[in-house]
Amino acid sequence: MGHVFTRVSGYGVSLLPEPGTSLSAIETPTAVRIRTSGEPECTISIDSARRALGNHTSIFEAGIELTSGTDAGAWQIETSVFTCDWPSGLELVIPQEAPDPPFYLLGSGEMSIWINGPVPRDRIPTSEKFRSAGQTVRKTGRTGDAEWIEVSYAHDSESWMQRYHFVPWTSREVLVAVVQSLDREAPPDFVAKFIASIRETRDAEHGS
Repeated sequence: MGHVFTRVSGYGVSLLPEPGTSLSAIETPTAVRIRTSGEPECTISIDSARRALGNHTSIFEAGIELTSGTDAGAWQIETSVFTCDWPSGLELVIPQEAPDPPFYLLGSGEMSIWINGPVPRDRIPTSEKFRSAGQTVRKTGRTGDAEWIEVSYAHDSESWMQRYHFVPWTSREVLVAVVQSLDREAPPDFVAKFIASIRETRDAEHGS
């Protein structure tokens, strides 16, 4: 199954951004900052959005479709395939070339996270495949049920790290969650919690 949409849900609302949109969460008061190429930056207040929705099925604000969503007191990222947490402090980017990966999470130190798949298990990269591609396999491990491989490589005179987490999905498929950063940056502490948050999107979560 391919990804049909990426939306953000929490605090009683869901936001459906267009491809090419970047979103940043503001904690106090709860709001989302929106950036779209060629458009002025704007901020959507979640309290105001809930009031504006009222009896409406949906409304549009700053080019974003808003509908009623989960009452969870934290943001979730939902695609038509999987749902995961939106870690605090990371920018959410919906690429123009979506749907795979359906989004990127960007942080400090050139750190980024994305999720591909589902991918057939017989197509996931192995240590041997990474080595044959000229990358150095530094370590392997497990985060919960997800096995991972960490590799390093050189790009633009910098040393980079990528950690590939293979999240069990079906008997024949996995999701591949990739964490990338400059080699001098340690993997963020929240990664294990983020990987554990990846789950199947339920119909109730995306309003269908």
